[in-house]
Amino acid sequence: MSGTAADAALDVAVQEAAGSVDGWVAAAFAVVEGVREQVLEAAALAAVKGRPLRVSDVAGLDKLLRSHLAEPHRPRLAGVGFIPAVGALSDRPRGLEWARRAPDGTVTRLEPDLDPDSLGYYDFTATDWFRRPLATGTRSVVGPYVDVSGTDEYVVTLTVPVAHSGRALGVCGADLRLGDLSDVMMPAVRGLDGDAALVNADDRVMVSSSPRWLVGSLLHEGDPLLTRRCRLAPWRVVVHEGRYGDPG
Repeated sequence: MSGTAADAALDVAVQEAAGSVDGWVAAAFAVVEGVREQVLEAAALAAVKGRPLRVSDVAGLDKLLRSHLAEPHRPRLAGVGFIPAVGALSDRPRGLEWARRAPDGTVTRLEPDLDPDSLGYYDFTATDWFRRPLATGTRSVVGPYVDVSGTDEYVVTLTVPVAHSGRALGVCGADLRLGDLSDVMMPAVRGLDGDAALVNADDRVMVSSSPRWLVGSLLHEGDPLLTRRCRLAPWRVVVHEGRYGDPG
């Protein structure tokens, strides 16, 4: 293959990889938006009845959340749910309506320690994925990070704000495992004459096809890279024009 043809093939592959990641993020956000609609319907019904939102109003979410996690098609979500703002539910100051899919496929309800007086207290209100969408009124993509207070997994969290009649009710969101993201991106770049990675806004590696870049490490300065930015997340796909260990 000529140099020009090889360059064109590489460019197409990188674009396809970025497009695959965007498709995955879009599908995950579509699920999250569906959960938000259910919460807003519950809030609207409570308002019609002339009372604030209660735990019983959102209890029906559990079946919906579990159904999303049980579906075998993409995107494979590690978790999904509604995180009420403190005081948003009149009969429970803190709580999560969140379902989790374990690596073996088992779906359970996530029940972290939400007692502020406990040593194991999970203060979700201090997290970027909770605070950012409420502050900006827009979608948020946070990670990757180890959710040490929630699931102890390396995840990316997507969230959207939830508000009704001018009052912030909390956020709806989904967790995505990096292993699943690798399965989405790698088919597009597998077989290329170069090493590929997906990096976040801090140039930290999220997914890698090569020992050149270990997951969690930073890109090397001066690497000859072909880059394509993702549209729906602050990430980019990069390819080093040469394989790890090749001369030069």
